[in-house]
Amino acid sequence: MTQSYISFDLEFASDEALFEMHRQIDSKTSRKAVAIKIVTAAAALEFTIGTSGEIVIGTLASWTLADWPDEGALVDQALDFIRRRPQHRVLSFGGVGVDIPVVVLAAMRHGIVLPPQLQAKHAPWDRSHIDLGLMIKGAGKSWSHLSQVCLRLGIAQALIAGKASPVRPTSPDQWEQLRHHVELDTLLLTLAWFAWCEVQGQEGLRYRPAAVAQISAFLRRRPEHGLAEELARYQRQLEAEICAQYSNAA
Repeated sequence: MTQSYISFDLEFASDEALFEMHRQIDSKTSRKAVAIKIVTAAAALEFTIGTSGEIVIGTLASWTLADWPDEGALVDQALDFIRRRPQHRVLSFGGVGVDIPVVVLAAMRHGIVLPPQLQAKHAPWDRSHIDLGLMIKGAGKSWSHLSQVCLRLGIAQALIAGKASPVRPTSPDQWEQLRHHVELDTLLLTLAWFAWCEVQGQEGLRYRPAAVAQISAFLRRRPEHGLAEELARYQRQLEAEICAQYSNAA
């Protein structure tokens, strides 16, 4: 069946004032808990996988504190993107452990109603939010980072090198770098999802053609992206691999 998704990613920073309040409660702690993190940026990438594996790419949107007056306004806009697409499943990587708790706490702080996909579920079979990291982990104890999964898929290292340590913005240029970072994360998550769907037997879906279509659409939407050349290079690599497969088959 046709299914639509929203790849969703957040970036956040520690609220130092909240951290100091935590320290007053427990002076021995140096741990910066999830509860003191504030959302600094968010991105959402909409796409659909058809019944025969065809890919339809929708809207790419992002929000940063450079554009909105405070965390509440930013989170409200990001969640409204999801709220207006009630039939879309929200896709995250490790979201159950960090991203979703952070956005839920932000929503609680600012009185924002969560979209249905992120509300507490009472049905164990509900899949309106999918944590791909959790699905890959399965019943095991070891978590993989999205960067590690991307490297395992053969995605160019240049596209992943800065993923684990995004810049802390202090200027307009750095805020734009953070936007590029969070938007790229939604693309990488989508590519990982294609690989997952292929091995789960999704009819007609093949990673390389799906990835080429998604990267091409991303570049049309964000030709100014800081890693546009690297993305185009990886797209050409995938296209060459597809051609080689056809040549070998012939």
